[in-house]
Amino acid sequence: MLEINSKNSSFSLFILIFSLFVTGIVLLSLIFPALIISNLGIHSNTLNSLEIGESTPIIVLGNLVIFSLSIIYYKNKFPKSIQSSISNLLQKNLSKRLTIIIIIIILIPYVVFTTPEIFLNEAEQAPDYGIFLAAKEIFPFGKTTFTEAAEQNDRYVRMILLIASLEIFQNVKLLPFLGSIALLLVTYIFTNEITKNRKAGIISLLFLIQSYTFLKYDSFAMYENFWVLFYVLSLYLIYKKFYTSCISYALSIFTKAFTAIFLPLSIVFILYSNLKRKTKFLLLSTYAIMFGVVIGIWSADASVYDSILRIDITQFLIALTKASYQLRFDNLFLIGLLPLTIGLIIKAKHGINIAIPILFLITGSIFAGAVVEMLSDHFVTLPYRFVPTIVFFAVGVGILFSHKLGEK
Repeated sequence: MLEINSKNSSFSLFILIFSLFVTGIVLLSLIFPALIISNLGIHSNTLNSLEIGESTPIIVLGNLVIFSLSIIYYKNKFPKSIQSSISNLLQKNLSKRLTIIIIIIILIPYVVFTTPEIFLNEAEQAPDYGIFLAAKEIFPFGKTTFTEAAEQNDRYVRMILLIASLEIFQNVKLLPFLGSIALLLVTYIFTNEITKNRKAGIISLLFLIQSYTFLKYDSFAMYENFWVLFYVLSLYLIYKKFYTSCISYALSIFTKAFTAIFLPLSIVFILYSNLKRKTKFLLLSTYAIMFGVVIGIWSADASVYDSILRIDITQFLIALTKASYQLRFDNLFLIGLLPLTIGLIIKAKHGINIAIPILFLITGSIFAGAVVEMLSDHFVTLPYRFVPTIVFFAVGVGILFSHKLGEK
């Protein structure tokens, strides 16, 4: 079994270079939105490739502030009282009781202010609701020439949960909203598990709950977070009950097939885990069996996925460049992407191995959307598909604040 050392592994170096590449493309497209697209030869009109994006000033200023304060702290240039206060805050953990109280305090206003959204008319909010209703009429084994509806019915777990929400609770939004609450809690426990620091978990929870992208889609039925929940849970279960991790991953795939392309992310996460070599081998074996079963089910059910594939490199580049546009309202994410990337690289350099797979989860989930658009014109990477990226970013922020920078 491959053993990875973050200090000298060429594989680690590849991940770091890959992550810097993806981060660079996102930020370059944010600062110069037309730079890459204007050189692909797909627009007949002349685009100003060096036109500055509207968010450029705040992004540049935010990065300057973050890097300046980080360097000042890292070089111990703050006044001693401030320096020691920051150090104590970074090193201090929270008691279990206090953590529970803080989580409740965070979640209560979130639930109170979001609950009214579940009584909004989904049909008026999401045009795709009509597709769901068409799919519901023939679920689970009916056939149709309506490709979009047929594709919905390949998401078995999602359809079961949405139909249950609609039929049992008379509200198609209720279970998706509960799924979003569960995602917040799983983000906390996942961060806490990999850092052994409750404060880091609270920080990741706070970052996720403030995200525009998360808050925009947290109560939508058509853009539910079940798939993200099951995938993040599969990563958590790698540490807790590894033999159940592949089951949670399979549930994610059967909720949204998009997460199937996250397999390399999960493999890297497993390789960098602190599990024993034998456990890693068994875990990877269960994943191989699970994917074989998934492909077998799709083949037996005449899934639409094998009929909508193609390869379009130009579309890949377009999709990668528009990630910054899809996330344009998540200012904290865009401002913090480069600083967090650098921060996690520094963490990895100082022996905190978990920083590397988390960084790969962040940038790999961005890259995955571009790969999907390259392979099929049936799928478009809409903003809600970046919820996993926001979750992994939140976990990365938690890691960054779980120890003093540069300290094991």
